[in-house]
Amino acid sequence: MIVGGVVAAVAVAVLLGTDGTLAGFTEYVRGMQATLQQALVGGVRRWQQTPDGAALGALGLSCFLYGVFHAVGPGHGKAVLATYAATTDVSLPRVVALSGLSAFTQATVAVILVSVAFWVIGASARWVNTQAERFLEPASYAAIAAVGVWLVVSGVRSVMPRRTAVAAHAHHHHDADCCGGHHHPTAETTAKGASLRSGIVLAMAAGLRPCTGSLLVLFLCFGLGLWTLGIVAAYAIGMGTAITVAALAAGAHAAR
Repeated sequence: MIVGGVVAAVAVAVLLGTDGTLAGFTEYVRGMQATLQQALVGGVRRWQQTPDGAALGALGLSCFLYGVFHAVGPGHGKAVLATYAATTDVSLPRVVALSGLSAFTQATVAVILVSVAFWVIGASARWVNTQAERFLEPASYAAIAAVGVWLVVSGVRSVMPRRTAVAAHAHHHHDADCCGGHHHPTAETTAKGASLRSGIVLAMAAGLRPCTGSLLVLFLCFGLGLWTLGIVAAYAIGMGTAITVAALAAGAHAAR
């Protein structure tokens, strides 16, 4: 319900701020991203000067909204999770949970990467972003492709002819008397377990590439000695990202 409310509010804002064309929509989203990115920097500066609840709330809201609008652009696992939701027998709550897991993974990777780069290597934000594009993005694609192949193989195996339980255990008639004949997970149970595992791996793989905004705010905060604030801001961006990704994945789930 909360997800739907936030998405509806953002949709209304977008409709009121564009001319109804794809180009207008794209331009509006880019403008909002730039505005909110400036708000992130201003929010961190404000907290540095006056570390109170109002400053924290303003920064948190800016980070959250940045995540919402930034996730509308390329990446963030939207296509992957939407495809998974549309083609797999998965419940809507699980779709939302996997979207949250993907965003949480993305924020966590950003925190770890920037922490190592800042405290151990002494690298810049640009260097971190370049390395993420060079190594983590291909790794994410490779992991997603591997899970996709595994899903195809599992799907093919699931429709192949199988021996019935009676035929498979014809020489063990006493099994039914000792424990009801249930010695192994059913095909349905196995398929659901495999689907959950594949969903978790897909969500985490999609989150391997950290968000540019998270990298920016983390480096800014770390440079000012505001380590905890940077981490909070990164996860606030992740929450906004999760809202957008969950909404799109839920739409794909409803349309299947």
